[in-house]
Amino acid sequence: MINNIKKYGKEILFLAAAIFVLAFPQHAEAKEPDMEITIYGVGSREAEKVKIPDNLPQSFQLNYGSGQDAKYRISDGDSVNVSPDGFVTPRYFYWKGHSGSPQITDDYDYYTLYGGTAKIEAETAGKTYYITVHVIDYSIMYCDEIMDAYLRENVTDGMTDLEKMQALARFPAQYDYSTRYSNVYSMILYGGGDCAASTNAIITLCSKLGIESWGIDGSYSGYDTHVQPIVELNGAYYVIEAGYTSKKGEDGYRNYNVWKRTSLFQYYENNNYDGVIVTQYDGHNTNDTLEVPEMIDGLKVTGLDDGIFQGRNFTEIILPDTLTSIGDEAFSGCYELESIHIPASVTSIGEFAFENCWKLKNLSVAGDNLDYKSENQIIYSKDGSVLVACPVAKEIEIPSTVTKIGASAFSGNINIEHIVIPESVSELGKGAFNGTFRLKSIAIEGNNLAVIGPGCFADSGIAVIRLPASVKSLGVNAFTGCYELKHIYFSGNAPEFGGIIHGEFYDEVFLKCTANAYYIGDDPTWTKDALTGHSGTISWIPYTKEACRSIENAALALGEDIEVNQPSVTVTLDGTVLEQNKDYIVCYIFNLPDAEYYVAKALVLGIGSYEGEVSAIYITNKQPRKITANTESSTIEANATTRIVVSDSVNDGCKYAYSSNDTSVAIVDSEGVVTGIAPGRAVITVTAPETEIYKAASAKVKITVTGSQKEEDKPTEAPSASPLPTVKPTETPSASASPTIKPTAAPSAQPLPTVKPTETPEPLPTIKPSASPSANPEVKVDISTKVMMNGINYKVTSIKNGMRTVECTGTKKSGKSIVIPSTIKIFSSTYKVTAIAKSSFRGNKKISKITIGKNVKKIGQNAFNGCKNLKYFVIKTNKLTDKTVGKNAFKGINSKATVKVPGSKVKAYKKIIKSKGAGKNIKVKK
Repeated sequence: MINNIKKYGKEILFLAAAIFVLAFPQHAEAKEPDMEITIYGVGSREAEKVKIPDNLPQSFQLNYGSGQDAKYRISDGDSVNVSPDGFVTPRYFYWKGHSGSPQITDDYDYYTLYGGTAKIEAETAGKTYYITVHVIDYSIMYCDEIMDAYLRENVTDGMTDLEKMQALARFPAQYDYSTRYSNVYSMILYGGGDCAASTNAIITLCSKLGIESWGIDGSYSGYDTHVQPIVELNGAYYVIEAGYTSKKGEDGYRNYNVWKRTSLFQYYENNNYDGVIVTQYDGHNTNDTLEVPEMIDGLKVTGLDDGIFQGRNFTEIILPDTLTSIGDEAFSGCYELESIHIPASVTSIGEFAFENCWKLKNLSVAGDNLDYKSENQIIYSKDGSVLVACPVAKEIEIPSTVTKIGASAFSGNINIEHIVIPESVSELGKGAFNGTFRLKSIAIEGNNLAVIGPGCFADSGIAVIRLPASVKSLGVNAFTGCYELKHIYFSGNAPEFGGIIHGEFYDEVFLKCTANAYYIGDDPTWTKDALTGHSGTISWIPYTKEACRSIENAALALGEDIEVNQPSVTVTLDGTVLEQNKDYIVCYIFNLPDAEYYVAKALVLGIGSYEGEVSAIYITNKQPRKITANTESSTIEANATTRIVVSDSVNDGCKYAYSSNDTSVAIVDSEGVVTGIAPGRAVITVTAPETEIYKAASAKVKITVTGSQKEEDKPTEAPSASPLPTVKPTETPSASASPTIKPTAAPSAQPLPTVKPTETPEPLPTIKPSASPSANPEVKVDISTKVMMNGINYKVTSIKNGMRTVECTGTKKSGKSIVIPSTIKIFSSTYKVTAIAKSSFRGNKKISKITIGKNVKKIGQNAFNGCKNLKYFVIKTNKLTDKTVGKNAFKGINSKATVKVPGSKVKAYKKIIKSKGAGKNIKVKK
């Protein structure tokens, strides 16, 4: 209780000060300091478990002006409501399914508390007073007291560190295992939780003790996806496992375990039992420099496991001189990695080890390494016959010593635009140019190249390629996802298409490609089987191979239509104007490396009788955009709210800015929610800021605010200062039984919610609800109208009756869990969520879990690309196909992600998800 006095004493003093002010209204006109008050609230679901004690105020009456009119407005925060006459209450959010609104409706399912701090301004007699309001969620306060009491009784100074850890483990272990709840507060209130709740409990308890703790991936324990806490105490690390799914034993606890570690690296012994393979790094700081030790627990570190540092944010990783092997994808997706040195001891580097290491400017190999060498940020085999890795180089001249481009050598290189393969090269390895989206053309010299490996050019930007007659095989998925591939020329016999994977034959060489393919017309090896689409849309055209003229010295003239960002191009060679799409094609390249955003390139590639390339740099003009704005209601009462609905000609996830020309009449928050303050008219301006591509745009909408009814029986006196809560937590709460404290009445700031309490609480002051705002007769939803629901952005894609649909375009919220529902409501109409737009969540590093509703039919390309912390998917829809999921939709998600899908779709979805960029270690289950 003493701790609580310290915790809440400041709030009580402020309440006392506030009451003193209100008791002597003659001082309201004088110069006053800012007032700070505290009120309490609780959501409807939590209200079924706990009741706010009567001595904790749930509202506050501001009395400024000594009988004169005062204007009140919320200047910051969204945790409170304030009426025109200064009655302050917590703000609640009312939910129907997955849709919520701060405005109460008749058919909501439940409501939640905003919580937090808000600021109110009171204007009277030419003066402005500033009030800070803290809204405390009583359910959190209640649970904190439960934990505080547990720590006082069960963790003492006389314990050893191990005993303290065991005591911490018993706290979540006394509750049932339940997959419904994933944080400690829900675990306490509802009597159970999952491994995430147990982990959250340990971390919260440690925080209260001033001990550092964080969550780690515990999947190695035999779970598909599992999290557990690790605690750092007195130079040692303790892993606490209290998230087992077992039932409680006779002692009242589920199984739990604590083990001590000396290192943050996990490992297993190698096959020769002369060292260890490091499998996982469990440190919470993944920035700056990481040094891998030479020894762990007296054992020599000899290897890095597959994907060990995948997606981490280290800028430098220092490897030990004992290291001999680097696993597949070991550093893949380390977007911030700038420096790494391969020691002399390394004899093996896995495939895709440096994929998507975009900033790796210092890549080197020890000079005395017997297997590898480095030159200009490129790794070669020691004898120079294999080009092993080139993750960032923009320009490269491949030495004539190279006979093979190794597996994944250029994979994820976003800088390279053109490359010449010398005559010495006979093989392009698996995934050699995978994901090189700026690579538009490749020149293959001589007639020696025989093998193009599986996935060699998958997801690259290749547009034109001429294969020599020496090519004998094109591996599985060799050109999969090459959406820009337009022309491919074969110069000799038909090669073998496809290959064997895991004992089964696959072709899919041109999967998701639409291109013209040219073959030698009189060559009998080009049979009907060879002239199929090979899983793509290929138009086979016979031709006679002849010498081609180079266009490298052609003159380019750009048209006057640069503002569209893709200007027309005229190509003149030796006085002859060439014909586009017959003699050449044009590729436009934006966001050039080491260039300003407005610098672009027009790249001309020869086709037909012409070969080679020529380019011109140009400056783009920003494109115009148009936005319109409507409101759900153009007329609202004071203290009521409405929402701005924006329609935008551009779908780029824009974050709009909102402002009011008269904040004494209406204010608007960052999400476009307008709150009426006092009768009058205000104009709300919506602004789309200028971007690298688009000009700024704005739209205006008028709001009329009318007066609201006075509450008849609202108390005019402020509540008295309240002592501390009288709820006494049990020292060791039951793990299975929920707390027995009765719920409170529903919050009275708005019409009373319909949550049924278990016993009749004392009635709170009733407030008459404002009249329903009149509907705006001018509101119209059009195609491309944009709305935000629960922090998720949507764009309308169809407005036909019975076929109203939207697509999800992303989110600005910072939460870790995202739910894309089956439907949303816009005004009075229901819209199905049928698509997730391309790049909608790309690069979002905060999301760890996402649920996709049952109506989603399409997921755009790069939708979740780079969501490296995204570990858990729940896919409810059974409507996805390979054609409706775009390329790289799942690329860069957590390498050990778990995807839960409908039972009938496990096999099909597993193939789709992995083909769209997900790592090989993801788990797909029903």
